[in-house]
Amino acid sequence: MSEIGKLTIPLFVGTVMNWALLGTLAVQVYIYYLAFPNDRRSTKIVVAFVGIAEILQTLADSRDTIRTFGAGWGNPDILNEVGWAWFSVPILGSIIASVGQIFFAWRIHIIAKSLYVPILIALIVVFQLGAGIWTGVDIIRAKEFSQFRHLKPP
Repeated sequence: MSEIGKLTIPLFVGTVMNWALLGTLAVQVYIYYLAFPNDRRSTKIVVAFVGIAEILQTLADSRDTIRTFGAGWGNPDILNEVGWAWFSVPILGSIIASVGQIFFAWRIHIIAKSLYVPILIALIVVFQLGAGIWTGVDIIRAKEFSQFRHLKPP
């Protein structure tokens, strides 16, 4: 396998899997809204937000894949460009994960009638979200994947 193949095959397979999982998520969201029409409005908003954010993430990933395999075909320099990966992976991924984790912390609070574990979870979520945003900013500053090795910790 060529060196370019080692770089591009995971990108292609990951994008195809992302679309398949987005389809699965769409079905789950649809079934949720059919099965639980009387759920709290806040819960429905969380589900809608996560669904829309996942669509945005899939579109951003697809944009980079199309740029690599379409407009940038045959140009090895395009593989080094960050594209929208700074946003779609660390920032949007952290936001989506944070929403889910805060939701489950709230559920733990409701079920256990305790604040200690949910507060601990919320603190960890804040650090995770901050780290995701920081990583996105670092990726923007690097501008190219080959420059990641020169990034310095805060």
